[in-house]
Order: sequence, then C-alpha cells, then structure tokens
Amino acid sequence: MQLCIEYVDASGACDYHYACVYADTISWGSPTSPLPMTLDPRMAFENLFGDGRTPDERFARQKVNRSILDWISREVARLQKNLGPSDRHRLSTYLDNVREIERRIERIEKYNASGETRALPSAPLGVPDSYEEHVKLMFDL
Repeated sequence: MQLCIEYVDASGACDYHYACVYADTISWGSPTSPLPMTLDPRMAFENLFGDGRTPDERFARQKVNRSILDWISREVARLQKNLGPSDRHRLSTYLDNVREIERRIERIEKYNASGETRALPSAPLGVPDSYEEHVKLMFDL
C-alpha cells in the first residue's frame, strides 16, 4: 500500500521535461503504471484492518459505531488462550494501538462532518485539516 499526504498531479510536465507522475510516485507496477496512493486515513485503515466485506457492510459497521476489533473479539480471546504472558501483552498492546488509531480517525471524521468550516474543504472526510496531524496519522498507520 502506498500512502500519501497530498494529491499528486499525474499530468503535465515537471522538472527535466517528464510528467509529474515520474517525480511524485515511488511505487510502480510496471515501468509505465504507477501504483495508486491512498490519501484518506480511513481508506488506509480499512485496507489494513478491514474485514474484507463490501463497502456497504463496512459503512453499516461504522454507522452503528462498532470497532473493527469488535468483529474479531472471539478470535482474539481464542488466540490469547494459546499465548504466553509476554505474547498476550504484545497482542494487547497491538490491539490497543489499532483501536486508538481507529478512534483518532473517527474523531476527525466526526469533526469534518460537523459543518464546521474546514481548512481543506475538498479533502476526504477522514483527512485532518492539520498537515502535521495527517502526517502523524499516516505514519502511525
């Protein structure tokens, strides 16, 4: 998965008379096919941790305010029975971090949907107005 903080203009000429896509893309499927980049933290989160269901099913889960971790709680409980203390602690820390990132994204989406004036009105709902916050969130993902 390729993450980005800003939209890339794939057209037009940049330095050295090449299309901007050659200067602004770091991952390629072939010499002429750049891999798509993800700007929206929600999309990145769903790609990493989503349950692979349809977009409508994921939206329904979000609408009832259920964490992605709620959907795997039985599997986690079963796994923890087979782990030693240090691995249980490591798994717990990992899941806590996933939940915290999910909460941060939810807070951003809630604020951005509140009708408050946004610094980046055309950005997706999950993108924070603060550049620094966006960078930190994407790095944490």
